[in-house]
Amino acid sequence: MGTRLLKYFCEEVDIQPSAATLWTLSWIRSDPNIWKTFVCNRTTEIRQYTNPVQWRHCPGTQNSADHLSVLPSKVSYLKNWWYGPHWLTQEPSLSGQQICYLMNN
Repeated sequence: MGTRLLKYFCEEVDIQPSAATLWTLSWIRSDPNIWKTFVCNRTTEIRQYTNPVQWRHCPGTQNSADHLSVLPSKVSYLKNWWYGPHWLTQEPSLSGQQICYLMNN
């Protein structure tokens, strides 16, 4: 969904998507063909539209979306749900998060 949103936004405001920094879980680093059809197709789409240097890894423990599956009744009280991880507002180079290198076959 993030890649589609990036593509749409860049087309509407006429800017290049290469300046964007995107965050992901570790599965994007894997060969898309090891996944079932849906994830394989999404991973392939992501790789077609973005460059590997744009991706940073977001650990599952800091992923806001994970809270929804674990604590749905408490999500409105979680600061991480509303604002994201504390490092998200920092420059990507200063966030301390790893660049997510994609593997090619």
